[in-house]
Amino acid sequence: TFWEHPWPTTVIRCRRAVNPPEHHQRRTAERLKAEYHELDTGHYPMLSEPEALTRLLLN
Repeated sequence: TFWEHPWPTTVIRCRRAVNPPEHHQRRTAERLKAEYHELDTGHYPMLSEPEALTRLLLN
């Protein structure tokens, strides 16, 4: 199923974005057995904090 995939997964919550809510993102990360991170950005971290987003994705 979708929730039982073999590849590494990362969930990044953008703290200043309204949706999806934090509890949903944490639950999704748990179900996917994903790494969970947060950035203090709005919905488009690739525009507002590209370096921070890149660091998270490459580590």
